[in-house]
This record gives sequence, structure tokens and C-alpha cells, in this order.
Amino acid sequence: MQGKNLNLRMQVGFFRRIVSTILKSRFKTPGRMSRHLSRSIFLVSIGSNDYAVNYLVPQFYNSSRMYNPEQFAQLLVNELGNHLQEMYGLGGRKFVVFEVGPIGCLPAIALKRAGPKTPCVEEINDAVSIFNAKLALKINQLSSTLRNSTFVLVKNFNFMHDMVKNPSRYGE
Repeated sequence: MQGKNLNLRMQVGFFRRIVSTILKSRFKTPGRMSRHLSRSIFLVSIGSNDYAVNYLVPQFYNSSRMYNPEQFAQLLVNELGNHLQEMYGLGGRKFVVFEVGPIGCLPAIALKRAGPKTPCVEEINDAVSIFNAKLALKINQLSSTLRNSTFVLVKNFNFMHDMVKNPSRYGE
């Protein structure tokens, strides 16, 4: 049996409940709780499942018929931006956000759709790259508008893509 993935909306909902119940009861003043949350680091990685088990599976989900790659990427980035702003509103100040990796290189996808001379399905990686570019813009926008916030974007796509395409550079 596979584990269940909790979407970001649910995770932020859990965070909201923890802040309003558990943390509220553990700190003597709202200021102490705010200081605690402002020192916490929030790791956020979304998008991989949105592509790999939704957008790229048209036999089960119609998202790829409803949205072109540009629109789908914007939809995901807008959702993420809203959730990050909510977490900021709850007291989060330090965020590490990860790009989506080269999904077109995942064995489950590449073995079905890539040619014999390439380890990746580049049209899928191109769609993910659209998301990553929009994500970078959103992170810059949030950094400049949310006071006392720190956003770090982990740019892992190119590194991971190069590892798959050129394994001998990394010790194979």
C-alpha cells in the first residue's frame, strides 16, 4: 500500500491548527511565539506530484486538456504563493523552496516515452522548466513584499538533469 500525499492546502491547515492550539498554549506571550516562529525554517517542495501523477496522466486527470503548460505552471505558482503568504501571516519568516526536478528523467516516465538514445523526455522537462522560471519570479516578488522574510530558492533542476544526462561527470 502506498502512503498518502498531503497536499499543501492540508499541510498549511495543519500548521494553522498547530499555531492556534499547541503553540499558543506553549508560549506565555504572542511575542514569544512569534519569535519562535520567526526563527523556524520552513522547507517547501511542491509540484512534482502535480506534474507526474496529474498533469502527465491524461487518462485519469483532465488538467492537461484544461491548461497548456504555461497556464498550469502559473496555476501552481499562484497556489504556492497564496500558501506561502498564509504561512507568513501565521508567523513563518524563513522559507526554503525547491524547484521541481527533471521529471522527464524519472525512470517510470523516461522508460515509457523517451527514445533509445536519450535518458529523458525533454518536452516534459520543458514544461517543468516553465514552472521553475515562474517560481523564481514569485519567490523574488514575495521576498520584496513580505517584510522581514527570507526566501531561498533551491535551484536543483539543472544539477539533477546534468547528472542524468552526463553520469560520468559524477562518478557514474
